[in-house]
Formats: sequence, C-alpha cells, structure tokens
Amino acid sequence: MRAAHRQDADATLPAARAQKSPIKNQQSINRLLCALLPLLTFLPSLRAGEPAPLPPPPKPLPSAHTAIIPFDPAKPLDGQEPSRVYLDYETFSRLWGLAKEARKPGFVPGEGDPEPPGPAEAALGGALYKVALGERGASGTARFEIAARGEGFAKVPLPFNGANLHAVRIDGQPAALTGGELMVKAPGIYALEVEFDAAAPERWDQISWEVPPSPAAAMAVEIGADASAYDPVINGGLPMAKADAAGGARTFTAAIGRTNRITIARKTATAAAELAKPALAQIKADLYIAPALERLEVTAAYSFPGAERDTFALLFDASLTPVSFGIAGLASWQLDDADAEGGAMRRLEFKLAKPAKDSLSVRLVAERRIEALPADRAFPQLGAEALRTERTVAIFAADDLDAKPDAPDAYRQAPFSGEDTGFEKVACFLQSGATAPALPYRLARRDPGREARIDYLYQIGEAKLEIMAAVEMAAKIGELPSAQLDLPPGMAVQAVTGDSVQEWWRNGDALHLRFASGAAGRASLLVHLTQEFDGGRPAEIALPPLGLPGFKSVRGTAAVAAHKATEVTLTLNQPRAVAHEIDPAEAAPAYEILPPLERKRGFVFEQPGIATAAKLREIPAQFDAIWTLRARVFESWVALAGHVDIAVGQGAVKGIEFSLPANVPEARISGSDVRAVSSAV
Repeated sequence: MRAAHRQDADATLPAARAQKSPIKNQQSINRLLCALLPLLTFLPSLRAGEPAPLPPPPKPLPSAHTAIIPFDPAKPLDGQEPSRVYLDYETFSRLWGLAKEARKPGFVPGEGDPEPPGPAEAALGGALYKVALGERGASGTARFEIAARGEGFAKVPLPFNGANLHAVRIDGQPAALTGGELMVKAPGIYALEVEFDAAAPERWDQISWEVPPSPAAAMAVEIGADASAYDPVINGGLPMAKADAAGGARTFTAAIGRTNRITIARKTATAAAELAKPALAQIKADLYIAPALERLEVTAAYSFPGAERDTFALLFDASLTPVSFGIAGLASWQLDDADAEGGAMRRLEFKLAKPAKDSLSVRLVAERRIEALPADRAFPQLGAEALRTERTVAIFAADDLDAKPDAPDAYRQAPFSGEDTGFEKVACFLQSGATAPALPYRLARRDPGREARIDYLYQIGEAKLEIMAAVEMAAKIGELPSAQLDLPPGMAVQAVTGDSVQEWWRNGDALHLRFASGAAGRASLLVHLTQEFDGGRPAEIALPPLGLPGFKSVRGTAAVAAHKATEVTLTLNQPRAVAHEIDPAEAAPAYEILPPLERKRGFVFEQPGIATAAKLREIPAQFDAIWTLRARVFESWVALAGHVDIAVGQGAVKGIEFSLPANVPEARISGSDVRAVSSAV
C-alpha cells in the first residue's frame, strides 16, 4: 500500500507541473482548505509529501508452521494422499507442549499471547529429474518442491556445479539465482523447475554434476533410437526399471534417494543383458531314490564371460514338484507349464535385481512320488536356455532299493563327486547337447535284511489315547539312510526324536525318515502319537501298531497304562508263539508312568502288525475314612481343625466331598495329595 501511494504521487506530479492551476480564484482556495481542515485535525503528525502510516500487520496464529509432505516423484501429484508430514524439531516440540497444555484442567482456548514467527528458512522436498542422453552429454529438467517457513525471505542453495542452467522458474514464473542461491518469500510452498545440460566430450563414458540434496529423488533417463547401442548406469549401478517407448526410444527409471551428485555412465548394450543366451550352462543333477519318493538336487552354472545378464531360464521335467529355489539377488520369477514345444518340460524364468557379471549359479530342489514297485522309470529331463548345455547326472538309491540304469550311447560314464550322503551310489554319467535322450532305469525293492524292535506304551486317558513307540532299527546289508513308518489312521504326530534322525516328513499316513550318514546301519528314535476320543472314552479301545514296510523282522513289548480306578483286559487273538501277555512291569520297562496312571497290562509280540484291543471298566471305589478333630475356643470365636485319613480298599478315590454347617463362614482344605479344591453354596 505504501509503495502504491508513492507511485500515485510520483505519477501525478509531472502532470500537475505541466498543467495550469485549476483554481480560478481565492474563493475556491478557501473552500478547499475548509474541506481539508477535518483531516488535519485527525492527522496532526502528517507532513507535506509523506503518506499516512499503515496499521501494523496482524500477528500470526500460534499454530502457524510449515510442514513438509512426502510424495512419490514417480507418480503424478494429483491423487496422492500422504499419511504423514514432517516438522522440524523446534516446531514439533512447541506444538507438543501446546497440546499437553490443552489437556490440562481449566485450559481456555485462545488465552495467552501467540509466539512470534521465527526467522525465514526453506527446505527442498522431493526431486524429479528427467534427462535425455545423447552423444554430447545430458540435458533435461529438475523439479523440486520448496517449503518455506517463518517470516521474510529465505535462501535456497541450488548447487549445480558441472551443469549449465538455462532457465529457473518458480510456480511457472521466471526466477533468478544470486550466487547459486534462490530467494523465496516465507511462509509458502513453491514448485521449482530448472532446465540444465551437462556437456561431455566426444565418445564419452561418464558424466557427473552436482545437485541440491533432497529427502527423496527419482530419475528418468531417456535414450533415443540413435543411441540404442548404449545403456545407462546411474550412480554406480542403481536398480532400474526399463520401458520401451515409441520410435525405438527407451526410458530407464531409478530411485536415487538422497544424494548431492548424479553420475551417469554408458555401457555398450552387447555387454549388458542384450545377449540372446549365455554361452554355456553346466547342469549337475543328483537323484536320490527312496522307497516312496525321489528327490532331485540340481545346480545350474551359467557362464557368459565379459558380459552382464539379469534374465535366465531353467527347464525341468513336468513330473517334478519344485520344493525350493536358491537364486542370489532374485527380483522376480515366472513358472510356465509344459507345452508341445517344450517337450514335456516346465520353464522357470527368473530375473535378478542387479545384473550378474561373467557367471551365475542357481540351485533347484524338486521331488516326485513313486507309486508302485517294481517300475520302469526315467531320469528327469533337465535343460537351460544357453548356446551350449552340459549335464552331469548321478543316481543314488536307498539300500533297500535296486536301481539298474540302461544308459544310451549319448551318456558317458563319469566318477562321482561330492560328500557321502548315506545313499548307495548307482551310476554317474556325462552328456552334452541342447536336448538329452531319455535315461531309463529299472527300480525294484531289495531285501537288506532289516530288523526292528519296538517298545510301545499305550496310555489311555479320559479324552485321548497316547502311543509312545521306542524304535530301534538295524540293517544287515548296507547302510540305513532312510525308512518308512505306516501310521494308524487318525493319529496325530506330536514328536519324532532321535540322535540319528536327520529329517522326517509325513505324507498321508506314511511317516518318512532320513537318517544321518553316520548311523552305520543302525538308527534309534522315539515316536509320539495321539488320538482324541469323539464323544467321550469308549468302553473298548483298539491299540494299533506301527507298520514298517521292508523290515523282515519286527518284535518287541507293549505296556498298557490307565487310571488306577480303571480295570483293563486285553484281546490278543494270537497264538502264544506270536503274542502273549506278560507281567506289566516287564513290558517296555524304559517308560516311567506318573500317577494317577499305572501299568495295567503288558504283552510281548514276535511278528509285525500285531493288533490288539483293550476293554475298560471303572472299578467302584471302597474306602474307609478316619477323622481327627481339634477345636480351639477363644473369647469371640472357635477354630476347628480336622484331619482325615482315607484308606482305599478297592479302586481309586478321585475326589472327596465335604459339607460344612451353615454357621461356619470359612474353611481351608490342604494336603499333599490334594490337586484342586472347589466349593459351592
């Protein structure tokens, strides 16, 4: 307003000098002075040629502050809804203190003097760089968001050393830099756009220039069709997303984070990921055959000397089920089903987060089931997308299996490599070529002379049946790398433990075991199974055994435990030479049974698959009770203490009920055999 008054006065003075006085006579002068007299009364300090002073500006609100709102520079600003803002520590502390004051009793909003605004300061928000690469360097634009707070003018440093600035605009209006700094008025939020270029010498490999540091920054680099022989490398190799544009142009986008310098290098596309296939793929595949499952462990080593790649493909037999992939730096993968062109093989294509240089090694573990034996089978087909593929395949079998390969002429005998796995080494072959002919083998069971001893504990509770089985296995021929236990239907596996157990897994009612290589033909383990009773405990309960397919001899003992108040009878239905009852104390003596359960029955068996049943009957409890009462009389109350000895003659006493007189307000019951106490009125 003040500047406007001066401008108006300066604009009218020349006109007043150029014109003749409009006042015709003294009477007109008097009338003019009379009209100005009231104004002079209210403005005694007004001097000739000075405008009237303006009223002071209003004080800012106490809540006035500047917030920096983060955003994603790779997306349009329209539609972004940030969930948080950033404040400087001083402003946050002040607002936090005001918030605590507002929660105190008696607080009246609006009372107190507002804090004066601080000095003007400004900060850069997110940054977005769009750069086009050419033979003469880089050119493009940089967009920033500036947040200014306080009062007055703030300086924003804009270092662009190494680059030439062509235009600077704030909110679309031209702006100027002074000493590499930009002046903005606070408070406010501004959009800053800078046009620049970074020159480079002929046949340049790398350019670099300084940029203002910002909390977050992204960069889009565009390469035209005339420079298709090159790919960019941003700040030493940041991950980039590539998109093809019209006319053969390509755009590479990268998040560069907080940085004060941008460096772009060029590499030839033929040394990047533009090669059609790696030069060589060496596949090493080990097939481990167990009685019901085959496990294939594959290592594929890709070789591409002097190049970098980020996309690879591995082919494997459609009969395989992948279990795990081992790929370092994996960014994404896609598994395609087998088709007619793929030759009954599935294709796994995977992309790395950062291109690999010279070589890459990946690992695949897969499995497939064996439905029945004997059977004619074939080694799983494997391949890789490479100019040349070499395969080393090895077959390992459990000692209870007989595998006989019939290799065609394309396969050459090779020595085994690697550590001992506990499986029998059958054969190892070498083969090379884009495709591999079938490698058939005949698989049948072998009698390794396996024997087992099992000591069972059948523990019958009120709500469930528990089976503890201590199993000792031995093989007369060869090692004992694996075994299978057939579980009774409806049983849940609670635990499988043992020093020689390396791993175990359940497939339906079959429990598969793999033992450590140091077992030396012997293995010991403990299996814990449970089965819940539906609708309460039945009067007759089946006591099923474990099945051990492939074991010639299975013998052992079994103990049946139940509550003291339960009578148990067994139904064996076997000749005495096969199974018969023995003293419960001699059956499975390694188990310790805790009260109130006790050993009820025991039997010994000499053949596998001996099933029995237990009939249960509750025994009526008969007992005698001897009471001893002690009474202590005080002036205003009487203390009674009772001791009872219970002698059980038959069955078991699960609980005792006491009744107290209505005038006894309190009673405490304790004892070494008391597990729980409840009361009711």
